[in-house]
Amino acid sequence: MPQITAWFDYGNNSDWVEKSVNVPWVVCRRCSGEGHHGHPAFDGTTQEYWDQQEPGDLDDYMSGAWDVTCEECHGRRVIPGEPEFDDPVEEAAYERAWKRIVYDREVEAMELRYCV
Repeated sequence: MPQITAWFDYGNNSDWVEKSVNVPWVVCRRCSGEGHHGHPAFDGTTQEYWDQQEPGDLDDYMSGAWDVTCEECHGRRVIPGEPEFDDPVEEAAYERAWKRIVYDREVEAMELRYCV
């Protein structure tokens, strides 16, 4: 089972702790485990678009001729899943740290957006 390095926040104004955590491999949700997917340039194309293209282009697209390596798993077909915890205290500390990181990133994004 692969490991990731994660931050833990045990509360009480303590310092964050860095630890290795086991994570399971899960099937990539972007490519459904195929390792490739349709070219993003064609996302949202309509039948009207394909009607204006060369004969056989839609068949090529549907057969995967223009597929690209998956952007999420980079062709590996699997990605690391959610960390697994045996200890509820560890899980809560991980969740607390994750929420703080997300909050900090949101604040930073707002500052960049609204402060010049």
